[in-house]
Amino acid sequence: MFLDKDFEKKLKFIRMAVKKEKLLSVGDVSEQADISRQRVLQVIEAGDLKAEKVGRNYIVRQSDFDVWFNSRREAGRPPKIKSGGQK
Repeated sequence: MFLDKDFEKKLKFIRMAVKKEKLLSVGDVSEQADISRQRVLQVIEAGDLKAEKVGRNYIVRQSDFDVWFNSRREAGRPPKIKSGGQK
């Protein structure tokens, strides 16, 4: 028996919830990362933050958020490396 894609996604979402893994909305991610909701959506759509689309919304697992958040680099230009040959 073949299931439609929407049903499969909903079933996957329910299975994640049953595992009692904390799920975050885009708003939750925005608050925890201190970035805008629009930026969260950009990061998700770029594939940098794993998320599941449920209906019109995205759901992010807490573990996926933690991996992404801890791997982010600081904003701005990288620090200048001084060479050893300066006098």
